[in-house]
Amino acid sequence: MPIAKPYIWHAFVNDDSVPKGRLVLSMAFGPGLTACGMLMEKV
Repeated sequence: MPIAKPYIWHAFVNDDSVPKGRLVLSMAFGPGLTACGMLMEKV
C-alpha cells in the first residue's frame, strides 16, 4: 500500500466540505504491478 494513503484518508475524514454519507473511491498505484483500491463512506 502506498504510504501516502493514510494521510489522504485522514484529510478526507476531517474535511467539512465532504458531507456525511458521501461515497469516496480511493485508488493508488505503486511500483511494479501494485494497485490498491477502496470504496469508503464518510460517517
